[in-house]
Amino acid sequence: MTDNASHQTDWLFKSAWGVMFHYVSGSRYMNVASPRQWNEIVDTFDADALAGQLADVGAGYLLLTVAQWPPLNGPSVVFERFARVERPACTRRDLLADVAEALDKKRLTLMAYVTYGTPAAVKEPQGDEPRVPTWWTDTMEELSLRWGKSVRGWWIDGNEGNEAINGRIARACRAGNAEALLAFNKPHGFQRNSIYENYTAGDTPYPPEARCQGRWADKDLQWHMLSFLGFNWGPSLSRPNNPRYDTQTVVDLTANLLRSGGIVTWDVPPLTNGLIDPVYLEQLAAIGEEVAGSR
Repeated sequence: MTDNASHQTDWLFKSAWGVMFHYVSGSRYMNVASPRQWNEIVDTFDADALAGQLADVGAGYLLLTVAQWPPLNGPSVVFERFARVERPACTRRDLLADVAEALDKKRLTLMAYVTYGTPAAVKEPQGDEPRVPTWWTDTMEELSLRWGKSVRGWWIDGNEGNEAINGRIARACRAGNAEALLAFNKPHGFQRNSIYENYTAGDTPYPPEARCQGRWADKDLQWHMLSFLGFNWGPSLSRPNNPRYDTQTVVDLTANLLRSGGIVTWDVPPLTNGLIDPVYLEQLAAIGEEVAGSR
């Protein structure tokens, strides 16, 4: 694959860098007492204001969680029927649909985070596929069909290396958008984890050690890094507004990887209303200013 050839990942390459949100009820920082309360919190998510923040700092896309813990951030007939969890199992608001619409107004893109197996706290009977029951991939398919081309990529966490299951997940996630990009996370790093993916999961807690040797990590596999600006993934600590790196370090890391042909996604702790804390917004703005026009 040559850098000037048309490729399915071109839109991601041109986007250059983006932001991830672990917006989940299971986060200690969110302090959610019940699924009903999570519904109330999700209703306060200001999609338009977030899209404005991302556009202002120059980010190209948002990677947003469907769920790590129930409830799902959107309605699903399949999940409500089969998931053995406290009700409601899903939010009444289709959060990803609303965010995708808001991002589109700013010419930004939405990608979705899902777990490879059922989300945490889902009680599953033991069987041939205890972690990836058919109804879970049916849930992904239901969501994909509803969202269609408004979701242009998926990041699947917890890959177990079973390509038959990977294929089932891939078909489900691409049911509504055949051109959707996929990455399967595990093992961590920048290698190919599945024949069905077209960008690297790139999960690393140590971004200073990331090395990009060009756009392609493997044949037709876009090099991509995902790491966090806080002290862990999402708002999981009691210090949600305390970045672990100084701004110049973050700017230099990002710029160097982009110059080498890579894509960079930074996870930041979301506030309950879906906005980005000013401390992290300052770092993201500095990135955007440094790399503006690089693609």
